[in-house]
Amino acid sequence: MTVYIEYVFLDNLFIDYMILSTAVYFSGARAVKKRIIAVSLLGATVSLLYPLIKNATLSFLFKLPIGTLLIFLSCRYRTKKSFYRATVFFYFTTFLLGGAVYFIYQFFNIENSTELSVSIVFLPCYVIFRATFYIVHSIKRTELTKKEVFDCEITLGEKTVKCKGFYDSGNTATDGGNLIVITSSAFAKTVFNFSDLNYKYLTVGTIFGEGRIFSFPIDSIKIYFNEQPNIFCNVILGVVRRKFSDYDVILNSYFRGTNNETYKSIEKIS
Repeated sequence: MTVYIEYVFLDNLFIDYMILSTAVYFSGARAVKKRIIAVSLLGATVSLLYPLIKNATLSFLFKLPIGTLLIFLSCRYRTKKSFYRATVFFYFTTFLLGGAVYFIYQFFNIENSTELSVSIVFLPCYVIFRATFYIVHSIKRTELTKKEVFDCEITLGEKTVKCKGFYDSGNTATDGGNLIVITSSAFAKTVFNFSDLNYKYLTVGTIFGEGRIFSFPIDSIKIYFNEQPNIFCNVILGVVRRKFSDYDVILNSYFRGTNNETYKSIEKIS
């Protein structure tokens, strides 16, 4: 059997980098690109020894500690749990990629010893990598969102509406010193009668980009960060056309640790 060393090296370098970078991201540890590239080079270099090991059992026993070592060297893990998460993800993705490549070999009847068989590994690995990264990113985003969603009450005139507010550290929008809270048009239309509002259009920068938004002042917003809610007055409610899935409003970053004179704490009323 002919083995193309340069393709083996490049394939493993590419695959190791994809899996390691995603595993580190999934673990919650801080990823350093240069460090992951260096570890991937180490893994690709060691992979040149794999074709020399003919016994499948010995090959597996050799690869197992090597993979764990690569994960360990990829970054500085904050906790043992994050290291375990990265390790499990690394091996799960490795077996997933191996199964996908094997399926392609069998489906297209490609000989494992040909030059094409080595170079064709790139495509399925990249597709699986992008899909896996998207899934991991969505899971982490959902977990983070749930941790930063709080019960809120918006008061305008005689009407008080209960809703879910997402604390966004990136929302620093203000208008004349008044803090701006963002909501969707779908939510606002079901709660407020726009024809009765003292509204105006503002140009602000949000997580959705800079643009003009429909806005109007509310009397107050009550946020339950803890058992005792916090009340903010002189707040502007900005309306965007985008829909929110897990919350109704995007809270302003200044709602935490603010010295605003309109801020006060009250006891929670059951």
